[in-house]
Amino acid sequence: MSDLIRIAKAVMSGVALAVIVIFLFTRMELIPRSVFPIYGLLLLVALGGPRFVYRWFKDHRLAYRPDKKVLIVGAGQAGEMLVRDLLREHRRSYQPVAFIDDDPAKIGKEIHGIRVIAGVEAIPAITADLDADLILIALPSADSMQMRRIVESCEQSGKPFRTLPRLQDLVTGQARLSEIREVKIDDLLG
Repeated sequence: MSDLIRIAKAVMSGVALAVIVIFLFTRMELIPRSVFPIYGLLLLVALGGPRFVYRWFKDHRLAYRPDKKVLIVGAGQAGEMLVRDLLREHRRSYQPVAFIDDDPAKIGKEIHGIRVIAGVEAIPAITADLDADLILIALPSADSMQMRRIVESCEQSGKPFRTLPRLQDLVTGQARLSEIREVKIDDLLG
């Protein structure tokens, strides 16, 4: 969308400049006023259309078979970045099916087309309902109490679960957001 907005601004500037130059030279004699909106629309379609189609095709592969359905715990910034990376992954080995978040304001909303369903306590039921193969905990800033509660709920589901690196490791550059790992005892103890 940001590229499309920049293209639209450039098209509007170009059309405005063309109107001014044509007015100065011809005083708009024998030129219908509808030429300029049509010119702008055609420019927008010709410049933005191919980019939009390429981006849509790249982001939404037509034929893919994900290996694992993934339930993501945490619909914050880290969860959003994780889903974006998973959806853009070339092999598409993971398919995000839903978000879990305790924030009542986020429940029912969609992030990159993935719905935020319920709170952490519902992980076992939702994992069974959606037939998720893996649970990803996208809460790098979670404290030890929160992690223990989330891990207990994940263990009740009987499915494997992974987490993102700790926020301290992300800030210091020792880890990247895409490095999904097992939950360590350090995460639970703080």
